[in-house]
Amino acid sequence: MQKTILLTVLVASVALAQNSPAFEVRQVALPLTSVGDQVNAGFGVEDYRLVVSGSSLVRTVIELFSPETNKTDYTINRTTGAYFGDELYGKDPDLKTTFTLREESGRILAKRTFGTSEKHDIQRFFAGVLRPGKYTFQVESKGNGKNSFAVRASNNVRLEASEFSVNLHSPANQDQLVGFIDVPVSAIGQSVELSNFDADGDQEMKFALIAPDSSSLALTTSGNNEWQTTAIPVTEALVGRWRVVARTLETTKQFSNAFSMRVRLGKEPLYTTFPGFQSPTSISLKATAISCGSSAELPPLEFMVNGIPVKTGEIISAVAGKLNITAPALAGAWLRPIKAVAIQDQTTEISIEYVVLQRIVLTPKPLGSAEQLTATVSTLFAYPMPTKIELDLPTGATTTSLTLSHEGLVSSGNPLVWTVPIQNPSPSNQTRATAHLARECGSSQAISAVR
Repeated sequence: MQKTILLTVLVASVALAQNSPAFEVRQVALPLTSVGDQVNAGFGVEDYRLVVSGSSLVRTVIELFSPETNKTDYTINRTTGAYFGDELYGKDPDLKTTFTLREESGRILAKRTFGTSEKHDIQRFFAGVLRPGKYTFQVESKGNGKNSFAVRASNNVRLEASEFSVNLHSPANQDQLVGFIDVPVSAIGQSVELSNFDADGDQEMKFALIAPDSSSLALTTSGNNEWQTTAIPVTEALVGRWRVVARTLETTKQFSNAFSMRVRLGKEPLYTTFPGFQSPTSISLKATAISCGSSAELPPLEFMVNGIPVKTGEIISAVAGKLNITAPALAGAWLRPIKAVAIQDQTTEISIEYVVLQRIVLTPKPLGSAEQLTATVSTLFAYPMPTKIELDLPTGATTTSLTLSHEGLVSSGNPLVWTVPIQNPSPSNQTRATAHLARECGSSQAISAVR
């Protein structure tokens, strides 16, 4: 479908049960998608199952990341790195998404409906004890839009599906993991059918199957609002874990594109396990200039964060962990080393600091018995910043100035100039006046010999 589509479920594959819930965080999964019933795409209700392994009761916590539809996500964050995936269409659109967890008997264990908001956050959906077995997890959206979200479960609980929707919004020509398919020995001689729906054609994206021996097999890409199926006869070499990947092509006309996948072994469902995830975190950048112990926030600057252009003041989503930030060079300043780490489930403000460089000159040189000294501080830095001059006179020299220090602002093309009247009754080649920047300004100095 040529209209941009998206929503996301980031699903955690988790560690074995302990005395308290423990989350295992691995790699980023492609977003799963819940599409509103007013969007003419034919995606429908999303049915997953929650599987509790083992033979004993498990205490688990299930959390939802961004279960509400963020009204500003699509309109503001139109970049593949910052965009999470909520979309609303039409005039005054509304979208409600309902999450339901049921036992095999149909008894509802948890059910919540979420509307719209202007944030991405984590909300607890279920906390309690589950028996080993399979639970139905259903997601349904009503309205004109699409909702991205993440599901995180703890303690030997995993989310899987035989038919599901995901959204691809990665940079071009970069493989993105859709999910894992475990093919059993009993499948030898049968065919696995991998189908995809509404991928919008082979100019938009392509799919591949990575076999257990790391060989790859291309899958047919579906057109707009249609299914395409690739049948794969299972041989002994194909028994084991398959990886299904998708990639955006350079010929794409949309930065975000949702599609459905269906997996069958013969006529029976074959379940896909979703990779673990790091829930997106929010980060913002702040650029400041440092001069003489003072700091001033700079006008908006553009940085590269993990290869994505971001301006100061913007709030974007990022994966928890170390951030690679490339900062622009500013004339007349040096950049302090940037150590930036996004903390999972937290909003992180990263301060990028430029230290202003200043140069001081003292004239005249040399200094006679009756003169005036002029100290000039200059910089190549474009923005006005504070500076402070301190003057040391030679022994015997006097001045009518009330102070031997001076403060002011300096910027490129606007030096700070300070003139001090001097009387030196007994000039000597060994005497000298010294003007220097205050210690907190860098301690650069200039010397004027006296003769």
